Amino acid sequence: YLEGQAQDMERAIGDLEKVLEELARRIKSTFEENFARINKAFGKNFASLFAGGSAELTLLQLDEENYGIEISVQPPGKRVTALSTLS
Repeated sequence: YLEGQAQDMERAIGDLEKVLEELARRIKSTFEENFARINKAFGKNFASLFAGGSAELTLLQLDEENYGIEISVQPPGKRVTALSTLS
C-alpha cells in the first residue's frame, strides 16, 4: 500500500513540475509580447508629445531573477544618452 502511495506522490511531483514549466513559459511569452507593445507605444507617444525625437525601453537582466528597465530618449534636435541628463 505504501509503495503505491509513494508512486502516486512521485507521479504528482512530475505532473506539477510539468505544469510549472509550462506556466513559466507562458508567463515569459506574455511578458515579452506586452513589453514589446509597451515599448512601441512609448516611442510613438514620446514622438507625439515632443514633436519628434525617439524613445525606447530596454529590458536589463540584473541577475537570474531580477530585471530592470533602461529608458533611452532623444528629443528632437538634441543628443541625449541618459534620461538623467534631461533634468
